[in-house]
Amino acid sequence: MKEVSEATGISISVLSTLASPKTGASTNTRFVEALCRYFRCSPSELIELVPPLTDEGSCHVDELYPERGAHR
Repeated sequence: MKEVSEATGISISVLSTLASPKTGASTNTRFVEALCRYFRCSPSELIELVPPLTDEGSCHVDELYPERGAHR
């Protein structure tokens, strides 16, 4: 993880949070781009939507992540 941190400029603590399947971490597009360039992959290879997309349900951020409070 140290190598990835040094190459991308993303702190080890942020990488640890992103790598943990239990955190439900949020990130920004700069981090996603840096990781994609480092691993030479596409965003879809890094990010998994859980639960998977369906035709039903909300796309509102406050409904997707109620535990995080308002995002306005």
